[in-house]
Amino acid sequence: MPAGLFLVFHFFELGLNIFKINIGVVVILFWIPFLFHIFYGVKIIISGNIIFKYRYYRNYLFILQRFTAIFVFAFIVLHIVSLQLFPFWMNTIWYRTVYFCGIIAAVFHFVNGLFGFLTGWGIISGKTAQKRVVIGTFVLFIVLSGLGIYNFINFF
Repeated sequence: MPAGLFLVFHFFELGLNIFKINIGVVVILFWIPFLFHIFYGVKIIISGNIIFKYRYYRNYLFILQRFTAIFVFAFIVLHIVSLQLFPFWMNTIWYRTVYFCGIIAAVFHFVNGLFGFLTGWGIISGKTAQKRVVIGTFVLFIVLSGLGIYNFINFF
């Protein structure tokens, strides 16, 4: 959840250099929860059963959540390294394509994880409530994706 909240903050702060913020704040509020999320996610991917034989909508989202986790991790590493060490990459078509896909994947991973959190912890349990949350997370996906792409276009 902290990584998802950071994603939302990152879309709204429009260019604030995270490396200029107090490093203690960054470590406590972002890196510790983010690294926990990564290690716990790797444990889930390794020990989890990704079953392709079920044709249910939620099963496809479960599988996509695992694939986007790997892609988003690679994207975040590329994002940090390229902005600090290789800013000239930003003018290449491959970088912009990966960046665009990374925004969409990160937002999907966040909103799908939010749905999983709400249902997995029993906060949302009824079918009607789950349908409403699906609609809400879809709207959140559209809004955050639009905001991320808007920032992406205006950054270059």
